[in-house]
Amino acid sequence: MTAPIYYINLDARTDRRAFMQAQFEALGLGAERIAAVDKHALPAEILDRYGNPARHAHQEPGPLACALSHMEAWRRLRDSGAEWGLVLEDDVLLSADLPAFLAGFAPDGLDLVRIEAVHRRARLLPPERGLGQGRGVPPLPPGGV
Repeated sequence: MTAPIYYINLDARTDRRAFMQAQFEALGLGAERIAAVDKHALPAEILDRYGNPARHAHQEPGPLACALSHMEAWRRLRDSGAEWGLVLEDDVLLSADLPAFLAGFAPDGLDLVRIEAVHRRARLLPPERGLGQGRGVPPLPPGGV
């Protein structure tokens, strides 16, 4: 079974949907779109429970909608029966190396791997385990993150 690829995309952002689909097609990858939760359409009970500033811990509507969108992606991954999968947002620039990376990737006891590239310096720990192609998984600090 091939690992599923999901990407999160707001219904209104058809430009980003087209961008993602073009990238997947160019790389020969299939992906399933997940409709992102719109921060303007959050149900009142969700806003009261998680977005109410009067509560001890709350989230603003944007980050809350983003978290709910990722939770839907995780549900789909769980329900797919796949051992692992890839969840992306619709503003990611995919590397030409992605198909080879995915073909050689094996989770081997990992629960979550965050793949990210930023245009600023990042301080990384030495890899605990190599993933191939010059990539690795740094150990978590004592007590987790």
